[in-house]
Order: sequence, then structure tokens, then C-alpha cells
Amino acid sequence: MVASHLLKAVHCWNDLGLGEFDLHYIRDKQKREVDFVVTESRKPQVLIEAKLNETEPAEPLSYFQERFGGLAAVQLVHTSGVDRISTVANRRVVSAAKYLAALV
Repeated sequence: MVASHLLKAVHCWNDLGLGEFDLHYIRDKQKREVDFVVTESRKPQVLIEAKLNETEPAEPLSYFQERFGGLAAVQLVHTSGVDRISTVANRRVVSAAKYLAALV
């Protein structure tokens, strides 16, 4: 469901002429991975991880965020009513329904 919503948003932004957006995932040789990476003109813009109810940011999300120089990172959770932002780390844990509804 998350992938479908993100892909729909990427297609919409492209159709509206807002940029050249794509949706990817990232994985390294140590098998750390982040579920989604939204890019604009082939440059990463945001890292997105989907979890059922883990409200602490996943280790791979934090790892790749640091590797990309503090890129925005979002962890989507199925649990409703969650919305925590770490201004120090530019990291957000938010309910998937709330985040995805605001995309398009």
C-alpha cells in the first residue's frame, strides 16, 4: 500500500511538471536497506521506511540518513495518532495514513 501511494505521488508530481521524480529502494553489501528513496533529478530527497508499529527509527534508516549527509528521513507506522519529529536529526516517525494522505 505504501509503495502504491508513493508511486502515485511521484507520477503526479512528474505530470504536474514539478520535477523529474523517481522512486527507488536502497541496500548495501551488509544488507542494510531502506524501503523507499524518493529522488528528484536523480538526487535523493527523502528516505522512507515502513514499519507496523515501531516508533523508534530503524537503524538502517539512521545509517543511510547519515551517509547521505542528513537527508530527510521518515518512518511510517501503521499505528494511528503517531507524529514525532526529531529536529536535531531531521527524522520523523508518523502514522502512514496521515503522511500518505498529505502527499497528493
